[in-house]
Amino acid sequence: MSNNWLPSLLVERAFSTSQASFSAALFTSGGAVGTIVVGLLLGVATRGQMTVAVFTGCVVALFALAFANGVGLIMPAVFALGLFVTTAKNMLYGVAPLFWR
Repeated sequence: MSNNWLPSLLVERAFSTSQASFSAALFTSGGAVGTIVVGLLLGVATRGQMTVAVFTGCVVALFALAFANGVGLIMPAVFALGLFVTTAKNMLYGVAPLFWR
């Protein structure tokens, strides 16, 4: 998803090509970590609690990325965005069949 446009946006904001490429790796790594962690937490919390937590995390990560300045703040925000957005997408794949008629 954002592996396509996020590096381009960062290059336009005067980031180096290597920093922009690293952001794509961070986004993907965040998604892998988030999917595994939420999968493990689903054994403890309810599906509704995890859904609210993950989508709230999406909003917070988007705001963090929107207001972050400099590499030191943008890169953790990219990781968090990958963590929550990719996890939300993967959760929808698991929940959608429950509502399919």
